[in-house]
Amino acid sequence: MKGGSWNELRRKTLQSPKARAAYDETKLRERLALVFSEAMKRQRYTVRQLAKELDTSISQIQRIVNRDVGGPLTLLTVVKAANALGLELDVRLHPDGEETAVVCSVE
Repeated sequence: MKGGSWNELRRKTLQSPKARAAYDETKLRERLALVFSEAMKRQRYTVRQLAKELDTSISQIQRIVNRDVGGPLTLLTVVKAANALGLELDVRLHPDGEETAVVCSVE
C-alpha cells in the first residue's frame, strides 16, 4: 500500500471517536448476530417465535440476529433474548487498546 501500511491507516482512522464508535458497534453487532443466530438454529426458534415470546417486534429481533439490519438495539432486548435462548450474557470492557469482548455462553 502506497504511503503506509493498512494497519497504520486503520490506527489513524480509529483515532477519531466517531469512527471508533462505529467500528466498535459493528464488531459487537457481528458477534451478537453470530451467537444469537446459532442459538436460534440449535433451538429451532424463528425470529417471529422469539419476538412473540419476548413480546417485542420482529424488527427488534432482526436487529440482534442480522448484523446488516440497523437501528437502535436496546440492552434490555439483548438480555431478554439471551435469557429466552438459555444464554448467559457476559460483557467485558477493557481499557483502550485492549480487546472488548462480548461473551455469550449456554448456561
